[in-house]
Amino acid sequence: MTKTKSKNIKSHFQPFLEKQDQKQEKQTVHFISGVILLIAIIMLIMNIIHDKPFLIIFSSSYVVMAFLSIAFYHRIRNFGHWTSFFLVFSIMVTLVLFYTGGTKGAGVLWAFVFPSLAFHLKNYNRAVVYAGSLFLMLLFLFVVSPPGFYPNHFDPLFVSIYLFIFMGLISFHYASAKRRDNSNRLMQESSERFYALFNHISMGVAL
Repeated sequence: MTKTKSKNIKSHFQPFLEKQDQKQEKQTVHFISGVILLIAIIMLIMNIIHDKPFLIIFSSSYVVMAFLSIAFYHRIRNFGHWTSFFLVFSIMVTLVLFYTGGTKGAGVLWAFVFPSLAFHLKNYNRAVVYAGSLFLMLLFLFVVSPPGFYPNHFDPLFVSIYLFIFMGLISFHYASAKRRDNSNRLMQESSERFYALFNHISMGVAL
């Protein structure tokens, strides 16, 4: 009977919890898309000032992407699919910015932002796959580029240090996400013990 009562309590709060999760997911989508839009507009203005046609087109596409990101989420209403779509597109953008250097070479720094996004939007196992994929693509991009063709910032020493720091970021975020997951699990177990004590307290009082 106590198990049935516990299930009834959980089922009673389930719609509320699901509604809160959906609200939080919607806020996350709007916040990330808004930040992307702001950065893209700043990049667009800077590239117009420095008269860089390719990067002007690239920045404009990112502005469009920010709006498409919101429209995509509101159409599918699936946060998991949205995060996958967003991370895949971010990998493509990061590769272009890394290769071209972006405005005054600042483009190479955007790869450092990606692990934070991946570990924030996905669980640590999937986030490692996304961040690791970007790492391998950056390494491949450096290896296959013929001598004299790739940009000046593709110096072997620079790329070695860059990728070393990148792997350090992935390791840090992995450890942090795993520790957070363990804390959530312990909190869940503590909550279940509390509900069990609460459900059985009447028996103790009766005795």
